[in-house]
Amino acid sequence: MLARPTAVVCLAVGLVSAGCMTNLAAGTTVKVIAQASPAIQRYEDPDLAAEGIPGSIATMEGLLEIRPDDTFLREILARTYASYGFGFMEDRMEDAVAKDDEAGIEHYRKRAGMAYRRARELALGSLTIWNDDGGGAEAQIKAGLPAFTAYVADFDDKDQAPTLFWGAYAWARYIGLNRDDVNALADLPYVTVLVERLMKIDPTYMGYAPHALRAGLIGTAPAQLGGRPAEAKKEFEFAIAATKGRNLMYLVMEANIVAVALQDRALYKQLLTTALDAPTDIDKDNRLSNQLAKRRAARYLADIDRLFEPEAAPAAETPEPTPPAAPAAPAAPAAPAPAPAAAKPAAPTPTAPAAKPSAPAPAPAAKPAPAPAKPAAPAAPAATVPAPAKKP
Repeated sequence: MLARPTAVVCLAVGLVSAGCMTNLAAGTTVKVIAQASPAIQRYEDPDLAAEGIPGSIATMEGLLEIRPDDTFLREILARTYASYGFGFMEDRMEDAVAKDDEAGIEHYRKRAGMAYRRARELALGSLTIWNDDGGGAEAQIKAGLPAFTAYVADFDDKDQAPTLFWGAYAWARYIGLNRDDVNALADLPYVTVLVERLMKIDPTYMGYAPHALRAGLIGTAPAQLGGRPAEAKKEFEFAIAATKGRNLMYLVMEANIVAVALQDRALYKQLLTTALDAPTDIDKDNRLSNQLAKRRAARYLADIDRLFEPEAAPAAETPEPTPPAAPAAPAAPAAPAPAPAAAKPAAPTPTAPAAKPSAPAPAPAAKPAPAPAKPAAPAAPAATVPAPAKKP
């Protein structure tokens, strides 16, 4: 941005000095970095990106020493710091949380915080370069919320939207890492001022990212500071619809922020499952972010039972009553048996001597009655399964 004016000055006075040449070369390098930066968004391997970004940061910090007032360079550098903090440092911090690694949690929380503070510093520095009235952005913040609101209202150029966005984003993420710090929470209204101004200048920036940023603010803020998760849900859904569902991070953040706040287990599961099932190349120009979103989605889904009450077991279906059987037809009456014919009188037989009465046969011994069966042991009562206690 400043390369051409600098070149004119150098040539006009005939001083093609080492300093001027260095400034010109630095300006050219900034342009090259800006043109090449979309390439990293197409990476499929997040670890490869994580290894390369620190080198880019070091290069740009060196260029900023040469061109401290280059607001375009500041914008790129603020974006890089903020993206690195969220995409990698916070990601590793969350992984450490899942593993109960206290040392890892604190290590990556601090590193993410440093990245966010530097991004905020760069963005607010650009605002001061554009408007240094009253000492610039930092001085207006110290003067209070009304003063800062009036100061920010002067920014109305669409080209300034990226700086407002990354400044607000980094500041908000820093507050999120330091929820126990009252001083950090007290800055939330200042972040809201930047976001509301951004929404007026360019709400479509970077795939409707301002809508998602606003959703994150009003969805995670305590109720006394303006938290409204139901309204945040509308903002997320607008951004998702506007990008045709190709930015998977929006789905993951809606699950993590809105579904948790509303205690909507079904929404949480549906959003994360959708992100996990999406094709890797759903958006080739946003492949890196989507891979990072899938990584988070898998982690969040594994945590579902800690965040929500267990799903209610489906009610057993009541079987339909069996209709009664039709009554059987009455049996036909049996035909009466014919009367027996009268028997002819038997012929007389000679009288035989009376037989000795035989001894009566002994009655067969009665079989002993079967022993009564042992009563069946009462069925053991089904063990009552306690509902899993929610982890703190």
